[in-house]
Amino acid sequence: MAYDLHGSWDGVTGQNAPLYPSSVDVSANQKLLTVDAAIRGWIQRGADPQKISLGLGVYGRTYTLTNKNNHKVGSPVSGAGNGGKYTGEAGMLGYNEIVELQKEGGWTTVWDDQQKTPYMYKGNQWVGFDNPRSIGVKVEYAKSLNLGGVMIWSIETDDFKGIGGTKFPILKAISQALGGISNENSDPEPAPEPVPEPDQSDSSQDAATNTGNPCNKVGYVRDPVVCSKFYYCLSHNGGFVPIEENCNFGLVFDDVNIRCDYPELGRGTSRTKLESAADLVIPAKNHRWVLRIRASVTDLLSDPTLVAQLKSVDSLHSKHLLESPIGFA
Repeated sequence: MAYDLHGSWDGVTGQNAPLYPSSVDVSANQKLLTVDAAIRGWIQRGADPQKISLGLGVYGRTYTLTNKNNHKVGSPVSGAGNGGKYTGEAGMLGYNEIVELQKEGGWTTVWDDQQKTPYMYKGNQWVGFDNPRSIGVKVEYAKSLNLGGVMIWSIETDDFKGIGGTKFPILKAISQALGGISNENSDPEPAPEPVPEPDQSDSSQDAATNTGNPCNKVGYVRDPVVCSKFYYCLSHNGGFVPIEENCNFGLVFDDVNIRCDYPELGRGTSRTKLESAADLVIPAKNHRWVLRIRASVTDLLSDPTLVAQLKSVDSLHSKHLLESPIGFA
């Protein structure tokens, strides 16, 4: 649900669902209130893009301007704008109500190219909303990130009577964009270039710098060294950006079944290097500690540091069950 990012509660005008930040968004928190930051935030935290549906708003947020001559994005407001005759709620208008107001005349509509959304004003009333053009841009954005799909809130506020000339123009814009057909109600827009989240971790960049970029296609790829680490590879600017992810404690990434699993159950999980002895020890269901070996005996015994760590683990848990082909004195 990537909407309601701004409203009269802000005290200034703002877009309901801006794709990118505006020049008036100067703080890190302000720059996070965008569709792009929301989607990339989910992906950065481990969400599978194919399991994300981008929510699109078929309505706008309304404001009452403090000064009717000051009507840009970020202008002071005295409160919510007038409600619509169908929705009847101050501070919002359905897209069908917006189209009717535009038909009545007197409104100035502006395309906000920074945020890829329109707004309109008349007197002391200001409305930030989505139209077929901005919806088409957002669908292209969703496609560029390989998202699972899009959804709308909600169908009854689309222009279902065709007052603007086309019935269900929002739904048709979505359908056409998904099908690769140019939207008849919009100017052509290039696929937007995603902007990194302001406070985004550089861990994926570090991984690419230290070990070489592990990505050569879109999708999941395991780390070549660490059993529990893997990446989701995003297509960007003709290359790939690795988003680092990690399995929960005691699990390894199975690159055949694309999941985290126990070492003895997963496929494609063999490695030649272990980070530490802690990577080998997991709590069993009966709260005893179980040692699970993920490397050959030769590999273990040839690493003095790892052997010392394993001895420490064995000493700490000498009264508990340890499943291992190696015994320590």
